[in-house]
Amino acid sequence: AVETLPFLFDSIRQTQEPGLLAVLPALLAEMGSPALPYLLQLLRTDEQESVRFCAATTLGRIRDCGAMPELLQAFRYDTAIKVRVAAMRALGLLGDRSLLPELHNTLETTTDPSLRAAILFGLGVLGDTSAAPILQKAQEEEHPLLRYEATQALRTLGLLESASLSQ
Repeated sequence: AVETLPFLFDSIRQTQEPGLLAVLPALLAEMGSPALPYLLQLLRTDEQESVRFCAATTLGRIRDCGAMPELLQAFRYDTAIKVRVAAMRALGLLGDRSLLPELHNTLETTTDPSLRAAILFGLGVLGDTSAAPILQKAQEEEHPLLRYEATQALRTLGLLESASLSQ
């Protein structure tokens, strides 16, 4: 029940067990939209990067568009790259194509490979076929995560056969 969320997170904070946070998104996603207000509060205000990451990951699994503003805020401004990556992946799963211009811009300006890979994922799940040249070029990147996500995005878009495989 949603009423157990504060207890769950307080317990996790006290035990500091990373394994608990790894399974929590799947458990919380089963609660669905009723958990949304609590998860949004955690994403906005929790001091622990791991808790904000868990909240962003869970929000992506719930796929409630009410999370869009807070996820976008986390993608843009969170101090932890891990949280920004989780927020980007969650935003992609929400399916709002109005994000595409911002994703293209951020892809051009960020150098962090994890964030760039999350954006490539987002381009794929958002169905951005105009990104095919960007994705094909990313398949030639040195970083294996970028090559992987570019290939997966092309596969998601149904464009893999027209792309060179360079994994």
